[in-house]
Amino acid sequence: MTYASACRETFEAELAELIATLDANPEVTGLVLAGSTADRARVDEWSDLDFLVVAARDEAIAALHHRLQVG
Repeated sequence: MTYASACRETFEAELAELIATLDANPEVTGLVLAGSTADRARVDEWSDLDFLVVAARDEAIAALHHRLQVG
C-alpha cells in the first residue's frame, strides 16, 4: 500500500465514523461536506474533515461538539 492510499483509507474510515455517529443521533437533520471531504479525489496527507452539521436544536450541536472533540 502506498502512503497516498493509506492516507485515503484513513480519511475514508474517519468519514465513515463521523457519518455513523451523526446518523445515530435523531436530532441531526443534515450533513454538508466541504473541501476534500466533498471531493475525494483531492484527499492527501494534509486533508482534514470539513463539514457542517444541521440539527433540530442548538443543544444537539453542543452535545455533538463534545462527542466529536471539535476544537
